[in-house]
Amino acid sequence: MILGKLVSDEDSHSQKEIADSLGLSQAEVSHALKTLAHVGLINLTTKKINKLAVTEFITHALKFLFPIEKKGTGRGILIGPSSSTFKGKVQSDEYNYIWPDPDGDSKGVVVTPLLPQLSKSVIANEQLFTYLNVIEVFRGLGGVRHVQEAQKILKELLK
Repeated sequence: MILGKLVSDEDSHSQKEIADSLGLSQAEVSHALKTLAHVGLINLTTKKINKLAVTEFITHALKFLFPIEKKGTGRGILIGPSSSTFKGKVQSDEYNYIWPDPDGDSKGVVVTPLLPQLSKSVIANEQLFTYLNVIEVFRGLGGVRHVQEAQKILKELLK
C-alpha cells in the first residue's frame, strides 16, 4: 500500500502525511518504508523508487506474497478487472469483483483488500486507485488480457 502511495503520488511526503492519507500509524509507515528500502524497491536517501525492481516485484512476486482471497458475495467498490481502470479496454465475461464497503454501489464477489481500510483511503486518490486495480489483477483477478493491459498501465504509472 505504501509503495502504491509512493508510485501514484510523486510529491515527497512526510511519514505523517502518508500515514494520515492511508489511515495507518506512523510506526506502520516507518516499518514499511524500511522494509521497501531493505529489499531494494525504494531508496530512502534519494527518495526514489527503483522502477525496474518494482515492476519485477509486482508482476512476478505479488501473487505469491499476497494471494487473492474471495469471500462470497456482497456490496462494495468495483476493483481489478471490474473497475473503471479496465472497463472499455478489456472485455470480460467474469463476475464483478469488489472490495467490501457498506456504502459501495456495486454487487459482486468480495475480495479481501491488502488492508481492511483500503476502500476509504483510495476513493480520494484516483491514481492510487488505478495502481491498486492493477495490483489486484497481478494478485490473480482477471485473465491474460487483463494482465497485458495491467502491464501497460503499470509502465505508464512508473514513468
